[in-house]
Formats: sequence, structure tokens, C-alpha cells
Amino acid sequence: MNGSWYEDITTGHTVGAGFTLLGWRARVRPSSGEVTLWIYVRNDVAINILAGANITDTTCFTVPASVAPPDFSSCGWGNGVNHGEGVVEPTGAVVLRSATVNIAAPSNIRIRASYSL
Repeated sequence: MNGSWYEDITTGHTVGAGFTLLGWRARVRPSSGEVTLWIYVRNDVAINILAGANITDTTCFTVPASVAPPDFSSCGWGNGVNHGEGVVEPTGAVVLRSATVNIAAPSNIRIRASYSL
């Protein structure tokens, strides 16, 4: 194997309440255990910043156990106007954790993460 071979995973996921899936893929390189996630969801309910704080941690997606990271892995998200930080948990949950402003509904949210299994 020359290290350039990969497998795309597009099944086995769940979508969080209040979100619609627009597309997703987990690209796994078996020779190295590297995973790259691309997740594209739309929030159907506004996610507002709490007074003087941040957004409530919000699970928007869950990847299958076979591609979940062994430890918490940071990820970034954006919608073209707003952006923030998230995390992919060992359970596979993809959680939005911060935002620069309220996330209006509907917003198309793009998430990308990379980690090793």
C-alpha cells in the first residue's frame, strides 16, 4: 500500500435535534489511521448566545463509532458570516461550543475536523 488509499464513510451517523443534514463524509486513511470529517448541516432553530456568556453546547451530528476519535478533538465551523469552535467527542458527538454572534435559523453550517484513530 502506498499510503494514498483511503475509504469514505457516509453511513452510520445520526443528526442532532433541530438540524437537517445537507451532506457529510469521513475520509479514513487505513495505513495511518488519519480521519478527516466534512459535515454540512442546517440548523432549523436559532442558537443564541446566553447573556454575557456563550452558546449552550449543542450536538448537531454524531459520527459512527468506527470513526470517532479516541479523545476529544477540536474542530472549527462556519456559515459564511459566523464561525466558532466545536469538539468531536469520543462518543462520536459533534458539538458546537462557541459562536461569535447568534446563529440565526436557518444557517448552513460547515464543520471540518482531522484526527488520528
